[in-house]
Amino acid sequence: MIEHLNSKQKEVVTSPSRGNTLVLAGAGSGKTRVLVHRIIWLLQNNYISSNSILTLTFSNKAVSEIRNRVNNILDLCREKLIIDTFHGLAYRFLRTHYSDVNLPHNFQILDNEDQKYFVRRAMRNIHINERKNGVVRRSMNYINKNKERGIRPKDILKKDSIDSSDTDYFNIYLAYQKICDRSGLVDFSELILRAYELFSNNLDILRIYQKRFTHVLVDEFQDTSKLQYEWIKMIFQKSVGMTIVGDDDQSIYGWRGANPENMNYFLKDFPNSMVVRLEQNYRSTKNILQSANALISCNKKRFVKTLWTDTNPGEPICIYYGNDESDESRYIVKNIIDWKKSGGKFNQCAILYRRKRQSYFLEEALIKYSIPYHIHGDISFFKRKEVKETMSYLRLMFNRKDDESFEIAVNTPARGIGKKTMKIIRDNSKKYEIDMWQSCKRLLNTNRIRKNLRFSIKRFLDLIDLMDQESKDMPICEKVYYTFQKSGLSKMYGKKKDEISRMKVQNISTLVHFIKQFYEDIMMKDDSKDIFRPFPPYFVLSSEHNMKNSRNQYDHDAVNLMTIHASKGLEFPVVFISGMEEGIFPSKNEIDTDMAEERRLAYVGLTRAMKKLVLTCVSTRSDRGRKMYYSEPSRFISEIPRKYVKYAYFDNLD
Repeated sequence: MIEHLNSKQKEVVTSPSRGNTLVLAGAGSGKTRVLVHRIIWLLQNNYISSNSILTLTFSNKAVSEIRNRVNNILDLCREKLIIDTFHGLAYRFLRTHYSDVNLPHNFQILDNEDQKYFVRRAMRNIHINERKNGVVRRSMNYINKNKERGIRPKDILKKDSIDSSDTDYFNIYLAYQKICDRSGLVDFSELILRAYELFSNNLDILRIYQKRFTHVLVDEFQDTSKLQYEWIKMIFQKSVGMTIVGDDDQSIYGWRGANPENMNYFLKDFPNSMVVRLEQNYRSTKNILQSANALISCNKKRFVKTLWTDTNPGEPICIYYGNDESDESRYIVKNIIDWKKSGGKFNQCAILYRRKRQSYFLEEALIKYSIPYHIHGDISFFKRKEVKETMSYLRLMFNRKDDESFEIAVNTPARGIGKKTMKIIRDNSKKYEIDMWQSCKRLLNTNRIRKNLRFSIKRFLDLIDLMDQESKDMPICEKVYYTFQKSGLSKMYGKKKDEISRMKVQNISTLVHFIKQFYEDIMMKDDSKDIFRPFPPYFVLSSEHNMKNSRNQYDHDAVNLMTIHASKGLEFPVVFISGMEEGIFPSKNEIDTDMAEERRLAYVGLTRAMKKLVLTCVSTRSDRGRKMYYSEPSRFISEIPRKYVKYAYFDNLD
């Protein structure tokens, strides 16, 4: 089973079942293969029950991949192997012990768009201008960062004083959390915080899980937040063995709480842990790896790793200097056309950038030369109008306190309930501190709304109750189709026979397929004896990020465009990284704050390339209508030794 593994991979897989191991897994070093074989080794050679092994990672794509690989080798029953994301596991804990953390049994998960809606609502409630540039985003950051550190509003109040610059953000946090608590709403950061509080306040529950999980494997450990690490340490400190896999050089999510220092904390908290470095790379050429090694070595506080490969050196990295974005885009397109002419495919090429708005000139050039392309993460499937509308009905049937879903569903299809009526409903909700559903019920017994509108509202409330009752015992996929039909959405979209309307109806079929796949790949079957029961059918934990990455990037012959953050975990034969200039990459927002993370992001970009890597920079770049002059290329270019580089200037494509 392990003959095809290299010596370091074997060392991890066959390490003693009693004891802890920190695996420093460099880019492209086969860490998923190692995790899979470690699980199998524990099951087959140590006779450990599959119910006692827990594997944690950060995406549903990774969950599905690990589960399928293990099942393909061992033919294990799905429900026996416990593999989950951090948020998924926290959700399961809270579903089982909701009353111990003061949640209703039907509490609802908020995605980022949902959270934005309720932050705006909180701001309106306390009369803070929500339209002020960037204030909603900054408020969400303030809320999430505090939660990721385990800080509640009451903890902030315990301080001698609140920083004057944070007063508004604190008040928004307080108002937002009141709305969430009243309506049974839980955002992503709250999931981890509530799960942490569950165990810290209920030692008897903590002991149940400490006894159950004897062996724990954690993937992408560098992406854990301070609170996630404390959570892991609390639950698993008494486990027989932990296998922690991560790469501090690929920690690029500091803006959402990731803390690569957790790897050092782990070694301090578990001092007898074995450390194994996976440095053999199976993805890139020698020139690409040596360039990446040189770049990342400029970060001083890191676990030293030197990636190597036994493949040929490959061609040098190409660094292109252009006059402006048009030059840059044409040069990239020229190289893509040359790749295609040499027998390659468009979908083997990826154009990466630091900021989304850099894609404009790139798209313009690709369109000009009739090159198909796909922007990863451009439009979320779950943000599409018809999907959001169908999900709003489902979520409202599950939880009548879900005000966002209420606002979407109540007048879709049109029921004559306009802005004035909605303002009355909102004001009444705010006045009595109740959800909109209860607000409507109160208003039905008053004359504040015209009789015909009261009739429309009552019909809507009755419809939701009826749909909930009729679909109670339906399989989830049937329930989605039923909701689309019964709500009137199908009829509304079916009136038009154009291609867009047909596509909207087709998207509901896609939604059903995705939910079915989610249950098959991620969920465990119901088992009354098992405290890990399936998710309810109303979920947002499977984000579009996981959905899109579950598709093979080679399914369609189109050039891939994405941010470097979105490229993590992917690989392409040909990679272009555009905008390699000071102020662009590294970002001017990070130059004085976290240059180490910017360098790690550049390292991630470089190590996506398998055969060919091109870095581009220009002397003049337009930014929101203004001309911005960059006096020098990115410092990251100068950190790559010249012996691995060749230089190029624009050669007219026409």
